[in-house]
Amino acid sequence: MSEDFNKVVEEGIRNLTPQQLALLAGRADELKLDTGDKEYESMKTALLKAKDGSRSELLFMLGDDLIDNSENETALTILEEAMQDPKGSEHELNLHNSFGLALYLNGRLNEAVEILTKLLKKKIGKELSCTIHHYLGLSYFDIGDYENALTVLKEAAKEYDEEKMYELSTQAMEDEGRVYHEQGEYEKALKIFRKASKYAKEKTLEKSLERISALQGYALLELGRLRPAADALEFSLGDRSNPYDTIDRMKHLAHIYTLLGSSEKAEVAFKEMNKLAEMVGDKEEMINALDLLGVHYQTDDKYSEAKETLRQSFNLRVKFQDETGIEFPGSWEFCQTLEKVNKMVEYIDADYSDKLGIKPHPAYDLNEKVTQSMKRLIELLDMGIDEPSAYALKYSGKTLKEATNDFQKEYILQILRMYEWDKGPTSKHLGVSTSNLYHYLYKLDIER
Repeated sequence: MSEDFNKVVEEGIRNLTPQQLALLAGRADELKLDTGDKEYESMKTALLKAKDGSRSELLFMLGDDLIDNSENETALTILEEAMQDPKGSEHELNLHNSFGLALYLNGRLNEAVEILTKLLKKKIGKELSCTIHHYLGLSYFDIGDYENALTVLKEAAKEYDEEKMYELSTQAMEDEGRVYHEQGEYEKALKIFRKASKYAKEKTLEKSLERISALQGYALLELGRLRPAADALEFSLGDRSNPYDTIDRMKHLAHIYTLLGSSEKAEVAFKEMNKLAEMVGDKEEMINALDLLGVHYQTDDKYSEAKETLRQSFNLRVKFQDETGIEFPGSWEFCQTLEKVNKMVEYIDADYSDKLGIKPHPAYDLNEKVTQSMKRLIELLDMGIDEPSAYALKYSGKTLKEATNDFQKEYILQILRMYEWDKGPTSKHLGVSTSNLYHYLYKLDIER
């Protein structure tokens, strides 16, 4: 072994649990290696002294344990070395499988496909075949070869079921549904997720049901079925074992409640998402959560809360940049939003200082008084028409909600007619998702 590889082996051993190290040491005895007291140093010596097939087998075992510990880069380095002389050993097929898995986990997808495809042509057991089909399908999926991904994942689900590996069979079905979802075939994805849910109920896989329910919620959201999407995601939150999955589900749930006009429920979801991000201690997740909560407050006219929340996000962005030397994505757009909120808070404070009337904002030269609500309307109009002030006066006798809804209705109708009521190009023109467009059609009572 080279000096560099020796360092990798040392680091790999240090990353093992005591139980895994003890198991490896025990196998080293079987391989007639002198391990002494079977502690770290003697284990390292055993690895460095091992030769040919024995060395390959010991490295394979080490690499396999490192994959279990999510030490994927180190595992790949060690398994590549193990692959140098695996021929004729009992572990050869398993080594090829672990090596293919390590390639997949490290993003070397084409190599993973090559290794796993060759392995399927060999005489292998059913249990190993299940695993190979599953990770081969995932590799095809990540490459973008959806046709092969679907074929192989279906085979994986079938083989897992035959081997009574029900949890893994469910996961293979979920992955099949995710392939359809990725292609925008949401009805097909939903059909697979429902099939997986029924299977999980039959096999009493309670944890799987909540995970599948989240996937159903995402598909239903894309199809514009907001209420059942919310119900599915609410059910999925029964399992909060993975905080990152929970954060993602909360984010989608908050978005759905926003589309449904359930502002209070959306706020609760955004706050819960923020708490989870703080609990995890992941600055990126914390920044994203604060941004979403701040924008929600802004949309809900809670400008003081928006200012405080976005200020927290700003401070975290500064810390993130100081620690990483990298500017957090979307910082320019964020600063624009923060500036708008700050100006709005200043303007509202000025409004309330004059109890006899509301002062016009100095940025707009209007002959009549412009309320704080009309200022927001002008900003909205400014994005869609050339002379916002004239249009603002048209709505000056109405509440913010009435004026905004009337304008939005007129504007959306204009774009719908331009595209002959085709929802796809209309949503792209407006810069919203199709599900968001359907929400506006329902909210504003727009019918053809």
